[in-house]
Amino acid sequence: DFDFRLTLDVSDYRKERDLKIEQIALQKADDARILGESVELPPMKPYDRRVVHMTLQKFDDLKTESFGEGRDRYVKITPIDEETLGLISEDTDQKSEEEE
Repeated sequence: DFDFRLTLDVSDYRKERDLKIEQIALQKADDARILGESVELPPMKPYDRRVVHMTLQKFDDLKTESFGEGRDRYVKITPIDEETLGLISEDTDQKSEEEE
């Protein structure tokens, strides 16, 4: 008994879809920053949600989380304000000092 997954990418479909998901994620991230509040994306398949998380993980001023169940699972993009960023940084610094 073997469990494996086969992905067939015809005419760069997966690559093009990933780029489209990345563009949507970046646009929604900008919306979250401008509005100063969380923005929810429509329900997505697990792979597409992963693309969103991976695309936005490089931004320190944003947090992404998945919510919902089954087919209704979606990503929420939340801007992190500078004050919160400072608290996170201080907490990280304190943990580093405690570990030394």
